[in-house]
Amino acid sequence: MLESPQANPTARLTYGFNLCFARSPNPKELQLLQDAYQTQLAEFKANPESAKQLLAVGQSSANDQIPSVELAAWSSVARILLNLSEFITRP
Repeated sequence: MLESPQANPTARLTYGFNLCFARSPNPKELQLLQDAYQTQLAEFKANPESAKQLLAVGQSSANDQIPSVELAAWSSVARILLNLSEFITRP
């Protein structure tokens, strides 16, 4: 999130997509990611404790510069990208 050259969600989503797939998302893909981000953000804003629980998992600590609800929403979007068939290399 802090690595993205621009701060707006669309630019961040495009940047993340490019990192994963070495191409830009088409309009439908971008819209689906935008919808997923907004949905996750709304859910974590409604239940901030669930964001803290999500961010407590794993060995790395959460970045204190980023609000937990926002970081949790971006983490959810990252999980979506990393679980797409196009990202996963299958033997």
